[in-house]
Amino acid sequence: EGLPNLATLNISNNKLTDSGLTAVINVLPNCSNLTSLNLSENKIDLLASNAMAEYFKSEKCKLVEIVLNKADVDDNESAKFLNVSFSFMHTMRHMLNFSILFVVGGEEVPIHQED
Repeated sequence: EGLPNLATLNISNNKLTDSGLTAVINVLPNCSNLTSLNLSENKIDLLASNAMAEYFKSEKCKLVEIVLNKADVDDNESAKFLNVSFSFMHTMRHMLNFSILFVVGGEEVPIHQED
């Protein structure tokens, strides 16, 4: 079932939209050994944010690294996305590289945190 041997998934710079990214996120629970996820340079809107929230809360989520460099997170999703992401980081037992470039009000606002 799924891709049990997949440890790293890098789909950065694919310019995926919210629906495409949501479809990818929804199959991640079937990747039982996934520890690293790179969603950089993709569009993260409400559907993808909700899907990520559900995945992060799942016991099937084994991520120790998520990379979101230059991910496009609009104003409406940024608060929800940050709350879910930072709550996820506090449940981590390992290093989490969390680097995002939010687009807020038309201006780029870099956020970088390592825990």
